[in-house]
Amino acid sequence: MLIDRGHALHSLREILQECVNGRGHFVMASGGLASGKTALMQEFQDVALDAGALVLSAAGARAETHARHGVLSQLCRSAALPGHLRELVESGLGGERSDSEAENDSRARELCDALLETSRAQPVVIAVDDVQFADPATLQTLLRLRRRIRSSRVVLLFTEWTCPANPRSRLLTEYTQQPHCRIVLRQLSERGTAELLAQELGDAATPELVARCSDLSGGNPLLIKGFVEDVRTGPPHRHGPVGSGVLGVAYRRAVRDCLHRWDRALSDVAEGVAVLGSSADPKRVAQLLDVTPECVGQSLNVLEMAGLARGCSFRHPEISAAVLEGLPPGVRGHLHAKAAELLYESGAETLEITRHIVSADQLPGPWAVPILRQAARKAATEEEVELTVKGLELALRDCEERDQLFFRTELVEVAWRVNPLAAVRHLPALRQAMAEGRLGQRDLLSLIRHLLWQGDTEGAAEPVAALLESVGTGDTRLVAQLSMCYELVHGVPYDHPDRSTVLAGNRKPPFTPSWSRATATRSQNARNELMHSAERILQGQISDTVPEASALAILIMDREGHSRRAQYWFETLMAEAVRQGAVTWQALLGTVSAHMALRRGDMATAAARAEVALGLLHAQSWGVLIGFPLSVLVLAHTAMGNHERAGKELERAVPDAMATTVSGLQYLRAGGHYHLATGRPFAAIEEFERCGALAREGRMDIPGLIPWRSDLAQAHLQLGQPKKARALATEQLELPAAARDAWVRGISLRLVAAGSPPAERVPRLQDAIQSLEHCGDRLELARALADLGQTHQALDELDQARLVARRADQEAKACSAEVAGTAQAHRPPSERPRREPAADAVQGEGMVALSEAERKVAALAAFGHTNREIGRKLYITVSTVEQHLTRAYRKLNVNRRTDLPTELAAHQEAA
Repeated sequence: MLIDRGHALHSLREILQECVNGRGHFVMASGGLASGKTALMQEFQDVALDAGALVLSAAGARAETHARHGVLSQLCRSAALPGHLRELVESGLGGERSDSEAENDSRARELCDALLETSRAQPVVIAVDDVQFADPATLQTLLRLRRRIRSSRVVLLFTEWTCPANPRSRLLTEYTQQPHCRIVLRQLSERGTAELLAQELGDAATPELVARCSDLSGGNPLLIKGFVEDVRTGPPHRHGPVGSGVLGVAYRRAVRDCLHRWDRALSDVAEGVAVLGSSADPKRVAQLLDVTPECVGQSLNVLEMAGLARGCSFRHPEISAAVLEGLPPGVRGHLHAKAAELLYESGAETLEITRHIVSADQLPGPWAVPILRQAARKAATEEEVELTVKGLELALRDCEERDQLFFRTELVEVAWRVNPLAAVRHLPALRQAMAEGRLGQRDLLSLIRHLLWQGDTEGAAEPVAALLESVGTGDTRLVAQLSMCYELVHGVPYDHPDRSTVLAGNRKPPFTPSWSRATATRSQNARNELMHSAERILQGQISDTVPEASALAILIMDREGHSRRAQYWFETLMAEAVRQGAVTWQALLGTVSAHMALRRGDMATAAARAEVALGLLHAQSWGVLIGFPLSVLVLAHTAMGNHERAGKELERAVPDAMATTVSGLQYLRAGGHYHLATGRPFAAIEEFERCGALAREGRMDIPGLIPWRSDLAQAHLQLGQPKKARALATEQLELPAAARDAWVRGISLRLVAAGSPPAERVPRLQDAIQSLEHCGDRLELARALADLGQTHQALDELDQARLVARRADQEAKACSAEVAGTAQAHRPPSERPRREPAADAVQGEGMVALSEAERKVAALAAFGHTNREIGRKLYITVSTVEQHLTRAYRKLNVNRRTDLPTELAAHQEAA
């Protein structure tokens, strides 16, 4: 069945019927590349055979254009040919040119007479496909027949290409000037495409699949069939089903088959367009192929009529890929090299030129070296960074020896942005260059960063010394960034023995925001200087600041209580990292954001962000810093009760060098909490004690980083050893860090209280709650509230216990975490308030009637805050709080805090 060709076939049926009734016709069907001309002719031949007609068919071919009577011989060799006509063929119709013209004319006349005589007995249909390739002798003979068929039962059906630019022969022009019927075939409409897909695929031909096929094929039946074959044979030969966006080999083969059906010039132009890509225009394609723009324009018209192209570009990248696949590698490389040179001479973008240099896999000339240098600095997306890495590797392979060091250092820096592991193989050469004194300061810093990233602290010692020595006459800002890179990995800034000598003189020491040093003192000036230094680091030029320094500066801000400022800088730098395609930078900043969420107690967000960050790089590419996202994942999933998932994260292979880094200690600590949550306190104690030993050994015993004492205290509490727990928590509380770090103070006070008799717990827990509210860690706050609720219960203060436990429950839900001792644990089923529907209606009306002040007070009371705490938070007197609560109780029809509606908690969340 022909699709979208019903009108044409109907016209041919009518012509055949007129032929049967004694009226002959000459029909010319024309169409573009792969437009279905041959299919229409074959369908008509079947119809004619069913009607009892004698059908003679032939096809013109470019290679047989000059074969005398070649097409006519095909017609006369038909198996259905009557015997007397066959005798004419055998008597030498296709004779050599040595025969006289008179003899050939006589034989042609005899053949025509014989065909006309035969048509009296049965209709005769003569079909010639691609008549533009028919030899002149055949055309002359059939022209003689055409002039005599009008009153006979003969149909001549010819097909030809639609290509206005191709000149016709005089004979063919005479044919086409006045056909009895002209049929023009165009590509299938979207409706025709839908019909063909429904016929081939049935119910699988969804509207979405039809729209995609129509867009990809342009209605070209050959491309549609390739598309259908890929759908049938999916899942595909590549990455996914055709319908979901990936095309298979059948479609690509159909593209190449389309081009091979036409002349060689068409394939050449298609190859030129594919090679030039987005830079293609008729003039450039002509220059690339050494042809005229007119020739290119003609071929582009054919491609557009065939549904392959729009203007000077292909309809879909897969078409371009199919064309390029058909090119031998040597030819393709030559064309890309020539394209690069053409674009260079016309002043095109460096990245576009680089694409062709990389595709050519060769340096087209000396001019390519500066182009690759410029491209490396201009790369702004992940794709462009990967492209420039390939370009730099190519330059490193083919450039002169004097340029190799530059390309290697540039390659290491650019490669880090997408895959730090790709830079590792270049580090030995950089270390050799350092030994020879050929590395500059920034190159030395780059080398140190990569060695630290891989955990090679010993290997970094020599380049660190070289950098510090060169700073005597250079930029001390580099030393600041060196210290921050070192601190991110090892928890403390780098302290070289000769650092004071190196930085002596009239210059001031570099501003190095060392969070570890600031936490070791109670000085407010140190804290202010810390924030000032972090801000200066972040406000500098992004291109002049290494990402590790920026990441540490954001963490410093967050840990010092400036969470909004930290979030602002995170969003600013992440947007820039995304714009530049710096995947490694995105992964590092994403991990920082996950840690910030963890410190807020937002476990679900922390886990989600850590998972995204972890997925941006291969595990090996993370180096020793992989412990940062992994520790967040383990701690978050453990807190949420997802112990199986946390255990799987702990089964990952991690580098041995990570053990002596901050990320390694955080990962070790996370494992201890997993053991604690799964009922293995002895395993937890082993992990926490090891964590503490490594922290002290590596000068990383900083509670704000690794609070191993309070972790160990929790394990001893689980074993029923409150005295040991209290001693450890007290030791941590007495460290200088606890005096200025609300988070450390809060968790330490909670555990000191847990190891104390019930009568001594309440004031310590209230102090802990105040500190944890200040630092914003809602998970630790929920735990402290739960402990306070249990303490009130132990002291038989049941109403207060329920109020506090209720607030603990709200905080735990906000964290998506499991916290022992929340409201449901303290409220027996018999004591849970039961509201009648009418009471709910009254409360709903009361909620509307509350003033804003009453709503705020009632919301805080619903969370379990005391009147004094509410007054302090809202800056009102206790008496005013009591008045607001009294009016709120009356309007809500409740008698006590525990009956306050839960909707008030939602109001407090929104506030």
